[in-house]
Amino acid sequence: DPDYSVRKMAAEAMGEIGTEVAIDRLIKSLDDPDYSVRKMAAEAMGEIGAEATIDPLIKLLDDPDLSVRGRAAEALGKIGTEMAIEPLIKSLDDPESSVRERAAEALGEIGTEMAIEPLIKSLDDPESFVRGRAVSALGEIGTEMAIEPLIKSLDDEDYYVRISATEALGKIASEVAIEPLTKYLDDEDYYVRESAADALGKIGQRSHY
Repeated sequence: DPDYSVRKMAAEAMGEIGTEVAIDRLIKSLDDPDYSVRKMAAEAMGEIGAEATIDPLIKLLDDPDLSVRGRAAEALGKIGTEMAIEPLIKSLDDPESSVRERAAEALGEIGTEMAIEPLIKSLDDPESFVRGRAVSALGEIGTEMAIEPLIKSLDDEDYYVRISATEALGKIASEVAIEPLTKYLDDEDYYVRESAADALGKIGQRSHY
């Protein structure tokens, strides 16, 4: 159809149908000249979660449009495929912060230990929401390797990152984090204090098992 809005609606409909024919149509839509059609196709592929969509979505991580790259990263996280790990790690260095954020989130959803070192590196990202997402991803992976870097993130200037760090340490539930978390019961931000208390409660529960 010559109208991009119709093509966009068609891509959305194909995602809801989810058949092989629909997947083929969606893969073709990834070459559409309009970014919104490509973005909708990527989103639909994430909902379908078929293996045939993985390679096309990985290629879309290099799309010229930042919103398309971000949607491709999000879709790959939903599918949860190991094939996407290395391309998503590469996207942690994307020039656009929103893409880096989506890549960090996707790696947390996949839950791979291969992403630990790159995510730890992202704790120094200039954008606070990228740092926060990297912190959350490390909490999802749940590795003890991340404890010391996460304790460092408790000192982040941004309260959102500090909250994410307390939550991540609560998920990992290592007794090593007790003393650092205790200091944040006096944080200037109410939500950080509340989250630190909750994390300490989780560590306490785990230590009784």
